[in-house]
Amino acid sequence: FANPANDECNAAVPLDILPSLEPSSFTDGYTCGATQSGLACGVIQPADVWYSFTTTAAQHALYIEPSIATSNMMYEVLSGACGSLSSVICNSFGNINEAELITGLVPGTDYYVRVFTSLNSDPSAFRIGITEGLVTAD
Repeated sequence: FANPANDECNAAVPLDILPSLEPSSFTDGYTCGATQSGLACGVIQPADVWYSFTTTAAQHALYIEPSIATSNMMYEVLSGACGSLSSVICNSFGNINEAELITGLVPGTDYYVRVFTSLNSDPSAFRIGITEGLVTAD
């Protein structure tokens, strides 16, 4: 694999805020070939890929669906501008599809999402989506 197009913050893939949980509307991504951004989420400085979104409310649900059930997908939500970002939340989804409600957001503000695995040797494919709030699939 070549480096993903969204390997750096300034090339983040924009995500639309979805009105409902529609996995078919999620964005495909992968970490294979990605490089380190030099940011640590906890004690990990992994290879990562970048996404961005503009809030429409004070909270949104972030969904990451790994393609391999054993992948330990992690993410970090950041605010600010590339080069001077501040961490809003750093978390791990674990080995299953999960959703995380991100609260305390400022409506109309741009945020970034860094997605990575707990091991650089685990270059996983995944799908990512953001909804207006926590919802469940029918």
